[in-house]
Amino acid sequence: MDYKLNKTSNIECKDAILPGFPDLKFCSLGDEVVFNATEYCNASNIEDFDWRGFSRICKRFIEGMISATQLNRSLLFFQDMNGNIFINQGLAFLFLAYVSDDMIAYFNSLLADVLATGIAFSDDFVYSIASSRLPTQLLKQIVNSREVGE
Repeated sequence: MDYKLNKTSNIECKDAILPGFPDLKFCSLGDEVVFNATEYCNASNIEDFDWRGFSRICKRFIEGMISATQLNRSLLFFQDMNGNIFINQGLAFLFLAYVSDDMIAYFNSLLADVLATGIAFSDDFVYSIASSRLPTQLLKQIVNSREVGE
């Protein structure tokens, strides 16, 4: 059984709540939080995203999320009057892994770190911590030494 594509009026998602993915914009749609999959794909030069293909290929994982988190299966996918596809926030990481081979490898490395050490940090988090704690001059020296060494 396929998932329902709910029609909605035009909405604009403006909230980039995941710092590592500034083009993945979220917004509220009634009681649901969704992201604009169409806008993300356009901004990331991902062609031919098909929500139905995504939902079919990832059905096993989507069903697992529904069972584990009580997502409402009939409120996962939306389409506005402009044809933009919006997906429930609970499927954001699955979506990112689906549209980018690099993302699935990145998520896999983070998960491996968690399982091996009990903790993992995103690259963006490490950069932000380093930049907030290390003096600018030291950061410049690090960058310059790496440029010379390459």
